[in-house]
Amino acid sequence: DGVTLDDPAVALPANSYVTFTNGTTFNTALTLNSSAILYWHQTGTLAGKTLNFANANARIALDGTNASLTLTGATASGTLNIYADTSAGTFLSTAGAFTHTSNNTGQMFARTFNNSGTIANTSASGSLFLGSTTSGYATANTGTITVNGGSGARIYLDGAFNNTGGALNATAGILEFRGAN
Repeated sequence: DGVTLDDPAVALPANSYVTFTNGTTFNTALTLNSSAILYWHQTGTLAGKTLNFANANARIALDGTNASLTLTGATASGTLNIYADTSAGTFLSTAGAFTHTSNNTGQMFARTFNNSGTIANTSASGSLFLGSTTSGYATANTGTITVNGGSGARIYLDGAFNNTGGALNATAGILEFRGAN
């Protein structure tokens, strides 16, 4: 509750969780190991941070009504899983470099999800879901979204997905629109 984790490289152990509330943050880097969960139950920004998702079940969960996370100048890699529960008013904004490198499934969504950074899937056969096909979720892209992995790599652009001035690239793999885009 309102603390800064001072270690320059914080690693959440396997099968653990931590809840961030009232301005809690960390200094530089965070690794989420197997099935580790960071419950984001606050409004806040992580600027210039490095995130490593070391396993398919590791995730940042926007948890609770109006939970809001802005990632500016951030770098994230691994099995990208940053998504909201079903609460009203959740918000996710990404501006940085987010790279899905796993052959597992990743997902990024909130009731409102805005991307102005770079999101890429460089895996051989993994899938990355951006947005949600569930009613009441909206995604806006002004950044760059690229699938450049193997022939089995996919990025799903789900639900109410709006690309305004952003770039969508399928160099190696498939971009698939699903929903009212």
